[in-house]
Amino acid sequence: MFRSEMPRRHIAFAALFAAALALVCASGMPGLIDPDGFSHMAYTRRLWESGFSLRGHPFLPFTMLGDTGVDPWLGFHYLLLPFLPFGDLWGARLAGACIAGSLSATIAWAIGRMGRNAPWWLALAPLSLGVFLIRDQCARPGHISTALMIVQLVAGAGFVSPVAALLAGFAHGLVHLSSPFSPVFCTLGFLGARGFRAALRAEAGPGSSRAVLWSVGGVALALLVRPDRALLCAEGLAQTLLVFGKSLPHGSGEVGERGFALFLREGWPLYLLCFAALLAGVRRERCGSRPALQAALLAVLVSCLMMVVALRFVDYAAPCLALLAALLWPREPRKLRMGLAAAAALALVALLPSRIARAWDVGHHFYDEPAAFERIATAVRATVPAGTVIFTDDAWVTQILLSYLPEYRYLLAYDPVLLYMGSPQLFWRWHHAVGEGVDCPAPSCGPQRPSGAAIARVLTDFGTRYAITSTPRGRLSMQEVMAADASRFDLVELSPGQAYGLYLWRLRIDARMH
Repeated sequence: MFRSEMPRRHIAFAALFAAALALVCASGMPGLIDPDGFSHMAYTRRLWESGFSLRGHPFLPFTMLGDTGVDPWLGFHYLLLPFLPFGDLWGARLAGACIAGSLSATIAWAIGRMGRNAPWWLALAPLSLGVFLIRDQCARPGHISTALMIVQLVAGAGFVSPVAALLAGFAHGLVHLSSPFSPVFCTLGFLGARGFRAALRAEAGPGSSRAVLWSVGGVALALLVRPDRALLCAEGLAQTLLVFGKSLPHGSGEVGERGFALFLREGWPLYLLCFAALLAGVRRERCGSRPALQAALLAVLVSCLMMVVALRFVDYAAPCLALLAALLWPREPRKLRMGLAAAAALALVALLPSRIARAWDVGHHFYDEPAAFERIATAVRATVPAGTVIFTDDAWVTQILLSYLPEYRYLLAYDPVLLYMGSPQLFWRWHHAVGEGVDCPAPSCGPQRPSGAAIARVLTDFGTRYAITSTPRGRLSMQEVMAADASRFDLVELSPGQAYGLYLWRLRIDARMH
């Protein structure tokens, strides 16, 4: 059912190369380039230690996930269980490498399934994009979703059994909130292969309408077996609409940043490959049939349009472009194919040092190193009772704290939008406190002077005396306000780091009354 014309050794090589490259990138920095790996590993550990009874995120009591029993990444957390013995840091690195290898293997499989004598080495072409390479090493479910959607595209185009669409939809529904995109990409495969006019007229032809139905059924079946199905759909829809429809401060860069301009600037290796394949195939037989080419082209167009909304959709656009280039490639004699593969390998190797260096640079400056978190964790355990709520000024730093200090509760993590959905008023109070040093429960309030009294009031209303901050010195923030008000706040510990360092603050008991 899943057999591809691509030799297994080529698929295996693509997987091993991508996994090894992800490990090279990840091991060249002290921590992780993305904090999601820490938080996902930490949650998986909680899940294991609870005997799989953990539901929701009780350690985030103020967010929409606090007491709902919903875990949007439930299936992904089960996939991370084999990596727990390696610890959160190396477990995340190894998991990220496996995910990277799986995605490249899926692209190679799709190239072999949709094309004849198609160049397998193009499965590695997305790694030539710096932003894609950075995201490819992360222990997060995004690139698992990408692999599953490629399967959906192939199934919708009719190059694999509809059962593949059912299985991919089921897996996607368990792993990630992006599962509605599974039927979307299956539909793109179907419409591209058959053509819009023929599909609307229900005319017979290439493509599989049954795969589209089975894809929807797979996602629905996953929702039925999930223990959090009652609230997952409503919360997933609300979160998606809020993320894409409302601009909130402190939002995720991969959602708020428009990725199309970045992709235009960085995607030139893929454009060159597609252009070269287009020219080389003039008046010659191409590796992909017309239905396959139309399906891949439609997927490229839609994923590029999606990048206008968010950078995260580069995860879809880059693999689809690589697939399109492979299908555009002319069917050449074996010796010529080997020569082209060697030339492409040399080009990729020439690009990789700069891409790896960029990943290492980001990993050395974006977040503080593990040693800084270990020092602050020691200070917190010596000062703060377990189970206490800790106020933090950065949702992504909190994700790392979830790994180093799992016995505490926090205001927010993953994305500030989760706090907003739990309580808009609490979100705005947090936002104005951390960025302006004032207490304001609305998007905007009357003019206020930053004050330690306002910060003390916010901390008290959140039920805590302790805060961990990580803000550049000299910038207006609650960190600067607390540092200037020694009558109310004690600086318990400063843990210097490669980014901004970590500060542990304590509100004096007598200060809460003033």
